[in-house]
Amino acid sequence: MSENPITPDEVLATALVARDRWDYALVASLCHPISVAEFFRNYAAMYDVPSLSEYLAEHPGVSLDAARATLELWEDRLKEDRARLARAIPGVTAYSELIALPAEEFLRRYLEGNDPRYEIVDLLRTRGRRIPDSLLGPEPGLYYEIVSRTELEGGRVRVDYREVRVVPD
Repeated sequence: MSENPITPDEVLATALVARDRWDYALVASLCHPISVAEFFRNYAAMYDVPSLSEYLAEHPGVSLDAARATLELWEDRLKEDRARLARAIPGVTAYSELIALPAEEFLRRYLEGNDPRYEIVDLLRTRGRRIPDSLLGPEPGLYYEIVSRTELEGGRVRVDYREVRVVPD
């Protein structure tokens, strides 16, 4: 794992090893801040209600009272969806807490919560039990092989990889 990854291959390799070690702070720090901020905005805005002026601009024949009533109804119906969205992020219990997170911290928690090992690790932590090294480290005999690189617009690069498992003899 490179300490200061430079090439796209090094960034990917560093991120994969960090993920295996449950170091989502490092994974999040490797991501471009603008991309992280955009991902966070899109996630948090999933259940946004348009403003009154936006709604009226999109629905010119609707009266002001009808528009207000519609937006209030949407707001009431989406309140629980926002709460559920917030609770899907580890350590967050309310939507207001979610939108108060810095974008990189949101990404760290989002990645952690979407790790297939999360439920087991969270249960062990909740019960005050030790988390086995086998859950927080790379799987023995597993390594990652870069299979292709594709130049994209804006100086971006897509790096594809595959998992290779070496079975001991």
